[in-house]
Amino acid sequence: MNPPHILLVDDDTALLQALPHTVALRIHGVQVDTADSAQGALELLEEQDYDAIVTDIKMPGMDGLELLARIQELRPEIPVLLITGHAEQALITRALRGGAYDFIQKPIDRVSFVAALHRAIQTRQLRRQVHEQQQALAQHAQSLEHLLQERTRELRVVKQAMNVLVEHVLDSSRLETNTFILHRTRCNLVELCQHVLDEYVAGTDCALTFVCGEELIEAEVDPDRIRQVLITVLTIAHLYSSTSTPVTITLQQAEERAIIEVCDRGVGMTEEVLTHIFDPFYRIPERESQASSPVGVRLGLSICQKIIECHGGTIEMHSRPGRGSTCSLTLPLVAGPSTEQTEATPLPVSDELALFPAPRWLVS
Repeated sequence: MNPPHILLVDDDTALLQALPHTVALRIHGVQVDTADSAQGALELLEEQDYDAIVTDIKMPGMDGLELLARIQELRPEIPVLLITGHAEQALITRALRGGAYDFIQKPIDRVSFVAALHRAIQTRQLRRQVHEQQQALAQHAQSLEHLLQERTRELRVVKQAMNVLVEHVLDSSRLETNTFILHRTRCNLVELCQHVLDEYVAGTDCALTFVCGEELIEAEVDPDRIRQVLITVLTIAHLYSSTSTPVTITLQQAEERAIIEVCDRGVGMTEEVLTHIFDPFYRIPERESQASSPVGVRLGLSICQKIIECHGGTIEMHSRPGRGSTCSLTLPLVAGPSTEQTEATPLPVSDELALFPAPRWLVS
């Protein structure tokens, strides 16, 4: 605890010389400032924080009661002791209502004066301790609130990653058992891509740029499945890029096909990774340590490849380490008879999971 620091205010020069000596003899380490006017006291108060202020009531110009009112405005936590030679009840009542801590009667009894000053210093120091503890508690509460928000966000992400994984497992089961059905409809790929991008940007801090020179590119596709593919590809591009490097999505029409390219400027992938990138549950070694990696992405690209192939299209990944990656999707604008799957009957969810059990790392 720091040594006490007090301020004495009085227009009596002799008193200002005698009181500091008296206080210094009885309060160890005390530092005493003096002012011969209320205005001088206010100037010191702008620069210093005091443990107690002792001021005479009767002073020329601004008196002690006016000074008390100013101190209450500026530093209400500092105890103020008033020196008075008149024990008038009305004056005492006015001062107490104004926030005075105690009174010192003239002629001053040194023992009583030091005792009152010592109580005031202790009160100020206790107030300071309470304030510091309140600040510490507020910071701790804020830290806990931040931690709770982080944990809630992490749990929400985990729940979303697990939901995606379950859907991907079910999709893989349907594909393996030839019960995967496309619900094709003729839609505008420009609007579909724009809606997916708007939805994706709303949930991330990723910078996306959409490039398309057409207002209408119609294709017979399953919009929900194409949305699923785009979200997965965007997630991978976002995962392997920093927030400062934008991801560019390009849509164009080439004769009877639509080409969608998702390009990032991230860390890129090696030839070894590209060889297995569409394998189910493939773990990308250089990114495996990152906790933010969505679990469902590992199966997602395999599902995406099969969804695009069911549309009669192709999906390719091109990348170089340190140069970013480009995922190219090619879709026919008109569905061919060989790509239709309308006669298959979906299995119940329980049967699908039995045909394609969850991997050990998921259920352990």
